Amino acid sequence: MIRISQCKSLREVSGLETSLKLEHLVIGGTALDQQALLSLKLPPGLQVCSLYTNKEREDRLIHAALAARGYRVHANS
Repeated sequence: MIRISQCKSLREVSGLETSLKLEHLVIGGTALDQQALLSLKLPPGLQVCSLYTNKEREDRLIHAALAARGYRVHANS
């Protein structure tokens, strides 16, 4: 599990796609915007993904997009 939370100046995340054993990812409370979160290259073994902006409307869109990709999505974890 990787959890990145309340890192207000974090603007970029890279290398996740190489984390082959990563099954659970939580990222929220960062400077990443909705498009940046949705464009993250995610590892093939990822099952549960919670990406959030702390903006309810944007979070719903992000969670819907992740669910459509087959990830189990949790609200603000």
